[in-house]
Amino acid sequence: MPPREESIRVPVEAHWAGVIPTRPSQQQTLEKRSSQERAGRLTIRPLHPSPESRRSDINRGLKPASRDRRCNTGSEIRKAKRQGPLPPDKRIETSHTRKANACVRCHMQRSRCLPNPDDPFGCCLTCSQLSRRMITKIPCLRYKISDSQLLDKGTHPRFSWTRRWTSMKIVEIDAWKSDELKIITLTQDVGGAEYSLQVREFLPLEGDALARTWNSRDGTRSHPCAPYAIADMRAMGNILVKFVDSNIGTFISHYINKNDHLMYQTYEMAHRGTNKSQTMQERSLLKAVLRLWVASRMESKQERICSKEVLGMTPQTWDPEAGNFGKYLVPPVMQAQIEILTTSLVLLPMKQAVLKDLQHLVEKSQVRSWFTIYLCTFILLHSCALLTHAEAVRAAREGLLGSNSRYHNHQLVEEFHNGARTMLAYFHYCNKGSHPFTIDWANQTNLTFAHLDAEQAKFMQKTKAEIEQRGDHFRYIKRNKIFEDDYYFVSQLYELNWTPTHTV
Repeated sequence: MPPREESIRVPVEAHWAGVIPTRPSQQQTLEKRSSQERAGRLTIRPLHPSPESRRSDINRGLKPASRDRRCNTGSEIRKAKRQGPLPPDKRIETSHTRKANACVRCHMQRSRCLPNPDDPFGCCLTCSQLSRRMITKIPCLRYKISDSQLLDKGTHPRFSWTRRWTSMKIVEIDAWKSDELKIITLTQDVGGAEYSLQVREFLPLEGDALARTWNSRDGTRSHPCAPYAIADMRAMGNILVKFVDSNIGTFISHYINKNDHLMYQTYEMAHRGTNKSQTMQERSLLKAVLRLWVASRMESKQERICSKEVLGMTPQTWDPEAGNFGKYLVPPVMQAQIEILTTSLVLLPMKQAVLKDLQHLVEKSQVRSWFTIYLCTFILLHSCALLTHAEAVRAAREGLLGSNSRYHNHQLVEEFHNGARTMLAYFHYCNKGSHPFTIDWANQTNLTFAHLDAEQAKFMQKTKAEIEQRGDHFRYIKRNKIFEDDYYFVSQLYELNWTPTHTV
């Protein structure tokens, strides 16, 4: 069981260390300064020294403290840098910590995470020793944001399409049957968004599928396709990247229900934040999160040809129960190329950027960044629920429910949920034991310290009201483990005393 932490009664507004600036208690400050003084790292001086004390320091050969130094509290004084190699016992401890990961609290406070010899993967000794003095009630969790799984991606395109590519690296086709270039237009029927590409007839190789297949009640069905592929993958990659950037708003309008005010207004606020957030780092992070979300939605739905040029193919008109009924299907090799481009140029780069920048922003622990961290975490948690739902649909479609399998890839879903728990843990740690969604956001003092403008203040007031209205639904989906619900993970952002729970 995680250590029980002492509860401290503080007024709600003053309880959020990020909104109303709080000072360490006198006892906490004295304890920290006392330990630093014993270690020889700190000389205690008055925060506002008198002229007599400053002259006394000069007479003793001490350099007067600068204004910045004199204004620092004990909690702001940086630790002295280590000189030389670690002693053998410290090297062993560091090795164990790297294998097991430092816990969230030690990682955020840059403290040495000392493993418990009796339970190396349990609560660390550092948290055990501090458990009664901590306001933040997050248990000792060995989570790391960079380990979060955000994508449902294989290592290569489906071999049922082609075996030309054994990875997601861009490799051009070099064996063509014709020099003629044709232009076709593809769409996913998402708000009218579409893009055009140049294609060319290729020489089929062994393993290239020349028909699209799908499962139906009567077994596997197929529809013939022409042997055409993208003529220049790298040039097409630039078109796809621009398509993602220019259609973020279109995808939000299509996939997010406008009647779901909490969901829609959060996505809209994140989209506006890509242009108006306070720092370039925050704007870039929000843009990367939304790019990742759009590309993930593109992967969840297949394209169809919507141009007059259809490469001599006929539409699928003989299986009315199939989702591709009445459509001109994209040839399998071309579909594999699109997946490679989307993965290598958008999904993987954006995943790395999101995890790296989110980790960095969380570690900075700045008040002004909390709003951006909330928006990013909200979207990533919602995406986890969407990916979980997709795995459940795929399991049902492929007939795996008869074998008591809830998801097509159980291990992948488990990785999704581990990533969601990791982001929730860091988000609640950033709150420092407070409850920002219970604060009066009409209070100008709160807005000033949280660095929120009038639009953001109105957003927080509406969010607070929506949370209060949805309380019963949030408790119901969590109690009944409805992991596919849009709000299963998102609702845990608003829990007052969040602790991680096992899912699958």
